[in-house]
Amino acid sequence: MKTSASMVLVLGTLAAGSLWAGEEAPPVPPPKPASLAEPAAQATKVPAAVTEEAPPAPPPNLAPPVKPASRPKPAVQATKAQAPAAVTKVAVYIEVSGHPQGPLDEEALADRVAAGQVTPETLVWMPGMQTWKAAREVPLVDRLLTEVNSKPGTAAVPPPLPGSQPPAKTYYLGVQGRQEGPFTRQQVLEKLKTGALPPGTLVWHEGLKGWRPLAGLPEFAGQAPHKGLPGDVAGLKRFLQGTWRQEDNEGTVHVEIEMTFNADGTYTYRDKEQTSGMAPETTQYMGYWEVRPLSGSRFELILKDNPAAALADSMVSPLKYVDHDHLRDEFGELMTRVGP
Repeated sequence: MKTSASMVLVLGTLAAGSLWAGEEAPPVPPPKPASLAEPAAQATKVPAAVTEEAPPAPPPNLAPPVKPASRPKPAVQATKAQAPAAVTKVAVYIEVSGHPQGPLDEEALADRVAAGQVTPETLVWMPGMQTWKAAREVPLVDRLLTEVNSKPGTAAVPPPLPGSQPPAKTYYLGVQGRQEGPFTRQQVLEKLKTGALPPGTLVWHEGLKGWRPLAGLPEFAGQAPHKGLPGDVAGLKRFLQGTWRQEDNEGTVHVEIEMTFNADGTYTYRDKEQTSGMAPETTQYMGYWEVRPLSGSRFELILKDNPAAALADSMVSPLKYVDHDHLRDEFGELMTRVGP
């Protein structure tokens, strides 16, 4: 539970065997977490006789510092409630590199805040708290953070300027089974245009549901180097090898076709038809493929059930070369290279 600034506890301690003056025993902190090490022994011992009560020693077992997962800092209110009269003593412990440090009174804590050693996410514990909390959740420490950071000359991170550009998108590449990156769009384009990356290289950026081939992203489609359509059978086969996709929407029906042409002359065909409100239907089969050059930027794709099938028993599709990653069929539908 988050305590209010007006509820800061006045700490009493046990000194020379004496009890808290007529009060209940001090609160017992929760058990020690695995993530926090045992607090180091104090450099100096409290003398046997003291003139005033010393703050309690750090509890031998500290609760685990549960750090919020990317929880944003609450906005600072324009006006804060009037702080109560200052208490004579407080005892605050802070977590530094997995170890508790303290007790710190308010002045020492303010010095740590001013030095940047205490941030809104620093874990803090005070007697009366059930567990460690982020500094921004403890009113006393949050007040000190606000006061120190609002002083003139205090370094602060300014908000983005009005009309400023959002952070540039970054990309990660899958190269020979390894993840590389991040890269800017320009860096990826340079690699693609110089031939260092094939169009089928897998790429991911924030917002994509999964890895996609470079040629399947609009910002990289058609950017791979090419010298036009090869005019010979061997060159055409090398050009066509890989996976190509064709999509079509007819009212409430979406059809997606993928064909993969392998170097051994075989191909796989997958047809997925999705009707709105119904489960998708998928068809898949294999066969054999050949190519035959035509004039200009055209060639024929020949699909067979078996390699010995006659041309009359085969499916022949005229295709037109658009660029290295795009073809058009006889109906003008676009085919896009999406993988090696």
